[in-house]
Parts: sequence; structure tokens; C-alpha cells
Amino acid sequence: MSVVRRYPVFLGRPHRSAQRQELHIQTVLQVNRTLYIGARDDLYRVELDNMAGDEMFYSKKRTWESNKNDIRVCRMKGKHEVRCSGKTL
Repeated sequence: MSVVRRYPVFLGRPHRSAQRQELHIQTVLQVNRTLYIGARDDLYRVELDNMAGDEMFYSKKRTWESNKNDIRVCRMKGKHEVRCSGKTL
């Protein structure tokens, strides 16, 4: 008989009734009892002491948009405008 521990998951929501977000997670950093989850255009702060059952919810979210010069350089590299701007289809 094997024992499997279930860990909470992060779906990019501030609370259970919110809609799931499309996540493009790039990096995760733990500082004490806080997770900082870096995505393509978002930074989430998740307090590990405030987990609710099988899901983790963020307490703060910061979003930024690419500046015009970064988008221009990205486009010059042959990437699609939507991908360069960070906006989803």
C-alpha cells in the first residue's frame, strides 16, 4: 500500500469563487511562509499560512505591460505581436 500526500495547487485565483486564470508561470520563490509566483505579466503573492484545503489563493497580484520598445524588439525577432505584448487571444 502506498501513501500519497496531496499538495494544494495554485490556479491563479484570489478566492474559490473567482474564475481560473491562464497561467504562464516562469519562476517561484519562497521567502519564509510566502510564495512569490512570477508569471509572464503577473507577480502573485501567496501566503502559505492562509491555504484553504486543496488550493492556494493569492493575497496580492501585480500586473505590468510590456513597453513599446520591448514589443518592437520582440517583433523584430519574428514573434507575433500578441505574444510580444503579453496579451492573450
